[in-house]
Amino acid sequence: SRRRHTRYPLVTGVQTCALPILAGNISAGDDFGWSVDISGDYAVVGAPGADSQGADSGAAYVFVRTGTNWTQQAILTHIGIGAGDRFGTSVAISGNTVVVGAPGTDSNGSDSGAAYIFVRSGTSWTYTTPLTPSNYPAGGLFGHDVDIDGGSIVASSIESAVGPGSVFVFTYSAPLWSQQGAPIVLLDNTSNPIGNTGDDFGYSVAISGDKIVVGAPSADIMSINDGAVEFFERSAGVWSLSDIYTVSTAVGGENLGHSVAISGNAAIVGLPGSSGGAGGVAVYRYSGSAWSAEQDFGGINLSEVGNSVSISGDFFVVGAWKYNGGNETGVAFLYNKIGNWSLVGTLVGGDTVLGDRFGVNTALDGYTAVVGAYLERTSGAGGNTNRSGAAYPFFFYTTTAGGVQLSGHVKTPQGKGLRNASVIITDSRGERQVVKTSLMGNFLFPNLKAGEPYVLSIRSKRYRYQDRLLTLTEDLSDLELLP
Repeated sequence: SRRRHTRYPLVTGVQTCALPILAGNISAGDDFGWSVDISGDYAVVGAPGADSQGADSGAAYVFVRTGTNWTQQAILTHIGIGAGDRFGTSVAISGNTVVVGAPGTDSNGSDSGAAYIFVRSGTSWTYTTPLTPSNYPAGGLFGHDVDIDGGSIVASSIESAVGPGSVFVFTYSAPLWSQQGAPIVLLDNTSNPIGNTGDDFGYSVAISGDKIVVGAPSADIMSINDGAVEFFERSAGVWSLSDIYTVSTAVGGENLGHSVAISGNAAIVGLPGSSGGAGGVAVYRYSGSAWSAEQDFGGINLSEVGNSVSISGDFFVVGAWKYNGGNETGVAFLYNKIGNWSLVGTLVGGDTVLGDRFGVNTALDGYTAVVGAYLERTSGAGGNTNRSGAAYPFFFYTTTAGGVQLSGHVKTPQGKGLRNASVIITDSRGERQVVKTSLMGNFLFPNLKAGEPYVLSIRSKRYRYQDRLLTLTEDLSDLELLP
């Protein structure tokens, strides 16, 4: 389900999203942005702390993109959820299908968990069926993580209190989703089951075609909580262990497998506890018969780089939710493979502040990323300043030939950046594009038509700005706008 676009110049360097995706009814403690995923022009965002049907019952939201604007299309819930179910802890989308995990649900005993399927027809999303695994005991927390690729879903039951964890695969044969094979469990290199209660096998899962990657970040392999990651491959409907990777120089607490992502023959695995919480990521490559380590990247002091990862084609995104000296403002990093993997961009929220945890989760499809910040507090719906959460979209390429980019800064008479001002571009047909300035007054229009005359306007409650007529033949950056 990975979409490709015609290639035009890559947006590199620091990329700031000034206009986050927000739900219309979120409030403090909803954890909106705890989980995110994207497929084409549709994004789904989980809010497991929402009180839709009781305290922390949870909800998920679907958004659709038109041009560069994201609008809310649906709120997903289920009549059977209740207080503490945390519906939306995990979300995944592929085409017209969304799967939502609710690990706190008591469907098969206390905290046994559940996962639910929703399908889109036109602009409407409808609940269709729950996923029912063969064995998910009380305390199993089924639905802790989910992923979907076409007609295959992988969902985990981490069993943190009752076992090492297990993973289930479901396949679609109209009109039903059914479990494929036995549960996948933590194995040694001779395919014998191993593990102990609390290994969190399945804490993170990802699927691409006939390949699955599973993280067990709390497993004690070489040291305490150094973690492990296991790769499985499907042949004739049977899943078998392909490879196992651990931390070769473990000292403890690396948490390898805290996050995983896979696209084709490449996989990204986070180890956010490495180097005393600096974190890092490891890249693995499938050669046709086995997985091998390709590259690895270190972290940043106290940032937990690798707490989230996502990959699509030749790009991957890494979240670091504790970035800023451990003060949890958060950041995400964009890597591109041209020969080797290289860091090409830094993704930041235009209005994030200390404690927002930007980067708690990331999603990537083609050249669009979505980054969650579940404790974001400066852009809540209706101007709220509570910690309701947000999600931030980023796009890495222009999409039409002859496109040009306009960026700049809106300032006060004293020369300081003016946040939350409306910057409006109007073309000769009267069509408008509107963005909000970031915390520092920055704005960006990534894809304007070269040679087209535009009227640039600024709207602010405190200051008046003179309209400007612009005709761009090339990118224009650092345009300063004063009253």
